Amino acid sequence: TSPEGVSFDENNLKPTITVQFDKPAEVHSLTLPRDKTPNGNVQQFEVTFYSP
Repeated sequence: TSPEGVSFDENNLKPTITVQFDKPAEVHSLTLPRDKTPNGNVQQFEVTFYSP
């Protein structure tokens, strides 16, 4: 795993990251900077948006 950036335990095949906004907001882009995450083990990144 990586000491910096996004990395999860190799046995956790579907980890969840929850980001809560204080108010409705527009999200313009999401990036996973692979070149800035040494030894990261994330191969795919999925985002689901929910509306209250």
